[in-house]
Amino acid sequence: MGSVILFLLDVVGKTQARLLVRSANLNMNPYEADPRKIPEDDRYVKEPFYGRYLPQPEDFQVDRAQIQSSTAKSIAYWQSVLLKCDSSNCLYDNEFGGRDVFALGSIIVKSRHLKPLLQEDSEPERDYSLADANEVKAITLARALLNGTGIQLPEILFAGKVSRYHKSNICGTG
Repeated sequence: MGSVILFLLDVVGKTQARLLVRSANLNMNPYEADPRKIPEDDRYVKEPFYGRYLPQPEDFQVDRAQIQSSTAKSIAYWQSVLLKCDSSNCLYDNEFGGRDVFALGSIIVKSRHLKPLLQEDSEPERDYSLADANEVKAITLARALLNGTGIQLPEILFAGKVSRYHKSNICGTG
C-alpha cells in the first residue's frame, strides 16, 4: 500500500469551497514507539500515547518496597509519586469530577489530586473502591487463565487513599 492523498473540503462560505490536500503514510505502524522511526506525516500524532511507550533509562521507577503497603512511610511515598503527575504527563483529564489518568514511564496513575477539593454542599466524591477491587480481582483471574501464554498483565502497585481528599490507583506492568 504506500501513501494516499486525502482530499478534504473546507467550506469557506455558502457558495465557495477550498480543497485541502494532505498525504498520509499508510505503511505507518500505529504502535511504533521509537521516535526516530515515526515519519513527519504520522497519522496518529494527534492521539497522545497511542501505544507508543519506549522505555528509557531515565524513566520513573517505583520503589518496590512500597508496593501494596499502607504504612505511613509508604503513604508518604505514594503522595510524592502524585506530585510527579501534572498536565505534562496527563493522558486523560476527566472533566466530570472523576479521576484523571497520568503516565509516569510504564506506570499508570489514576487520581483526582489536581481537582479542586469538594465543598461541603457539593455532591459527594465518587467512591472508586468497588471499581478498584474489581480491577484487582479481574487481573488476578486473568493472570491465572493466561499463565504461560506470554501475555503481560498490569500489576496493581497501590490502590487506596493517600490523603483524606483524594483516592488514587497506581498500576504498572508486571
